[in-house]
Amino acid sequence: TGIMGSFETDYSSSSYARSSNIKLVTNIINGTLLMPGDEFSYGEYAKKGIGKYEYAPGYVDGQVVNVEGGGICQPCTTLYRAVMKSNIKSVERHPHMYTVFYTRPGLDATLGDWGTLDYKFKNIYDFPIYIQGIAKDGIVRFNIYGDPAALKGYTYDMESNVYGLTAESYLVTFDSEGNEVKREFISEDTYRSH
Repeated sequence: TGIMGSFETDYSSSSYARSSNIKLVTNIINGTLLMPGDEFSYGEYAKKGIGKYEYAPGYVDGQVVNVEGGGICQPCTTLYRAVMKSNIKSVERHPHMYTVFYTRPGLDATLGDWGTLDYKFKNIYDFPIYIQGIAKDGIVRFNIYGDPAALKGYTYDMESNVYGLTAESYLVTFDSEGNEVKREFISEDTYRSH
């Protein structure tokens, strides 16, 4: 009946190859329908593009090298944030090895080796949710459709406190007037220095 959570990030500074990968994986995920209790695996969807991705910079063993699908962690992070705004927590989520340019430390989600490190979540609601993904004009956006009434007038967003290379992330609940009513600890992530 409407959008429960939405988030976007900017990839306009990306190379043609990285942009192409972002568009491809976003299009693969676009249109996904999750029934109540269904689990979503970013890695399983990302694998569907193997052989069609371009080679673009990605992290392998702490080094930046050209890899197939380089850049597909940005839509992973974007989806993670949209899902959390829908008050759906992760079944599995990992931070990057290094901080990334498109989000604050502690608010990212990465994919490793086509699912060895994965981003997963489960539809906790008693109705289906539909994932819309759009990558266009340098912006990647995910909208999570369902029944916004299930949020009971609350909105959700993530915040992080950063201390050097460590970040603590929280899911923050706001009432209908924008007042913070709850702050739930999500994770503590430590990054390597570049």
